[in-house]
Amino acid sequence: MAIATTTNAMISSQNIIASVEFILKSGKEIVNRQMHAFIGRFAFFFTLFLLASLNSAYPKTQSKGPTCDSVIDQASSIIVQDSKGRTLISKNTNHFFVPASTIKVLTAFVALKTLGEDYKFHTLFYIDSQKNLKVKGLGDPFITSEIMNSMAEKLANSIREVNNLVLDDTFFASNIYISGSDGTLNPYDSPVGALCVNFNTASVVSKNGVYKSGEPHTPLIPYTVNAARQFNITNGRFLIARTQEETSIYFGQLFQEFLRRHGILVKGNVIKGAVNSTDTLLLNFESPYTLSYVIKEMLKYSNNFIANQLFLVSGAKAFGAPATLEKGVAVTKRVADAYIGMGDFNIVEGSGLSRENKISASQFLKLLQVFYPYAHLLKERDGVFYKTGTLKGVSNRIGYILSQNTYYPFVIMRNGNGPSSAAVLDCLKRKLGIGVSSHRARAQPEAVKQAKVSQTPKTLQGQSKKKKTKTHKTDKTNKRPIKTEPAS
Repeated sequence: MAIATTTNAMISSQNIIASVEFILKSGKEIVNRQMHAFIGRFAFFFTLFLLASLNSAYPKTQSKGPTCDSVIDQASSIIVQDSKGRTLISKNTNHFFVPASTIKVLTAFVALKTLGEDYKFHTLFYIDSQKNLKVKGLGDPFITSEIMNSMAEKLANSIREVNNLVLDDTFFASNIYISGSDGTLNPYDSPVGALCVNFNTASVVSKNGVYKSGEPHTPLIPYTVNAARQFNITNGRFLIARTQEETSIYFGQLFQEFLRRHGILVKGNVIKGAVNSTDTLLLNFESPYTLSYVIKEMLKYSNNFIANQLFLVSGAKAFGAPATLEKGVAVTKRVADAYIGMGDFNIVEGSGLSRENKISASQFLKLLQVFYPYAHLLKERDGVFYKTGTLKGVSNRIGYILSQNTYYPFVIMRNGNGPSSAAVLDCLKRKLGIGVSSHRARAQPEAVKQAKVSQTPKTLQGQSKKKKTKTHKTDKTNKRPIKTEPAS
């Protein structure tokens, strides 16, 4: 077509020359050689103009990017089924891969089956014969400044003065180390503990060396200022409790300030200790948050701290205190066998930080088949309920594609180089002809809607994977490697 058009253009240029000559002759003009030369040049350049126009109208074919088939083929492992259990596409479904944060879906399922959807965490307050106030933590991962303020407010109804503030964190075994956690000041490296507040983080702002709290609901205490100065933190959120021991200390220091604000004087010190059978229970504080709400926030923000708290508490619920990683592994295996039939897999912690965790796509698919009643707890975007899992060289995604009132469970695992799991998912939807649907999973349970604190605490929002945080180095005496990749 382009050749024919070019030929027509050349014929048209010849006609133009003839027309010009005819006009000149009919006017009885004397045409000399210079004029003929001018006409020739005119025709030549006019033809070049037409050819250039044709080139722009018919550009050369551009090379295309990778096809969807090649993108899908680069996934390490993949499986998609329809709601009737028919496999639509599969690859390496029985090979084991590092799950990263997709393992949080299994952690959530185990907690739901072990503790119950409407379970609420408790924190216990005792007074002993020496008028010491004792706090016994039971692993609540969602104690925030607002919750701590409520605790102090309730205690003010029964006490006005105590000697020491005693912290009992024996519900967790000591020195629990999460594999894959590298001891940085980034919130995703948070340690676990029976007594924790604000996800073991603090937020500060400073100007001319003067510090202020980075959030209005959290008072600034000397402990926070000292930590910020020690690690040269001038603005932003950082991990203030870097060890399990420090989690309780930070809890106690901050709680002492809330007690003071509610008129309760602590005359002595903040110390570690244990509750005795002779101590008197003052307050059994119940969290306003249900387990379903906690899990939804954990999955939304891919919070490693919450995931491992649930992992440990589930183990303690099943096998008794103190909570240990071994008990968390045992209850996970037991629930996976009883409810899912997953077979053998490897798990050492519940957040996905560790590369020792290994699981196959077919096992994840079995999990998704029983997790569907809880699909509303997953993050949702464009008709897909999903959980991602990301480490260096790892890009995974599991969940459900909802289309025309039908759900399609899918597992995408990529360990190594290749396209992202998001790109693979997009190609899967195109290849299978399934897209966005107005259908949604069932609404949140009423217990979640009626939680006393309805908004997500800013302390948790600050730990979102998408919120990039500066990696702060620890003090040189620790000699711990610097973390550069959160599990998400």
